[in-house]
Amino acid sequence: MNAETRKGYLEILLDYQFDMLFVRNMGVNHAEFLFVEAWKSLEECPEIRPWFMEMMERTLLGGVVQSGITKRPEGFAPDDFIWFLAHASRWPEFHVLAARLSKDPGDVWITNPLHRSSEMILAALKDDWEDRDFYQTFSWQHP
Repeated sequence: MNAETRKGYLEILLDYQFDMLFVRNMGVNHAEFLFVEAWKSLEECPEIRPWFMEMMERTLLGGVVQSGITKRPEGFAPDDFIWFLAHASRWPEFHVLAARLSKDPGDVWITNPLHRSSEMILAALKDDWEDRDFYQTFSWQHP
């Protein structure tokens, strides 16, 4: 699969994640297999990693998704998927993203969402991540 086709495939996986998590409110356990599939797809095509990291940064900078919408906003990736991907992949780009988010001038208070996102990424990058056991109950391994 070439890079452009892979991007389209990932967009479809993100659409399904959005539908399950935000439209149907099914819970992360129902979307976890989509997280794994997206992660595997990203690992198989490392040249699209910068594109995907930009998408995740835009998501975190964009704030909360409004309730009632039924279509995934362009460039949106669910927070839970971002934390999962940070933990599963351990890409160094996540450290860079966390540092950028924590220094954002529009987010000077520790209780603000960008600081929280930075902390969540840093936590997910650790072996003792609090959600690690949840994801270990599923049968996923590094691609």
